[in-house]
Amino acid sequence: MAPFFITLGEVTLSAIVDRVLLNARRAFPWIGSFSVRSDELVLDAMSIQGLTDSELEAGIRRVLEELIKVIDSLTGGALTPQLFDVLSQSPLAFTKQ
Repeated sequence: MAPFFITLGEVTLSAIVDRVLLNARRAFPWIGSFSVRSDELVLDAMSIQGLTDSELEAGIRRVLEELIKVIDSLTGGALTPQLFDVLSQSPLAFTKQ
């Protein structure tokens, strides 16, 4: 079992992932094909056929942005500045919105 399950609990982590995917799915319906199994996030490959790389990147970016919003809410903003510092150095160059 991954260490984050021990700290957060499987139910809590599942609720966080469900919220993140629900919010991201509003802009990118194909994200609805993600499913959570045990400690995996699984994407049905058939659901993304025909999508361009930029569409995939935008959808994954939205998932990560939604995850950051949830983390921000749960921590009262305590971790968000550090997350953006690290993410701003990534190839995707996240920006605070």
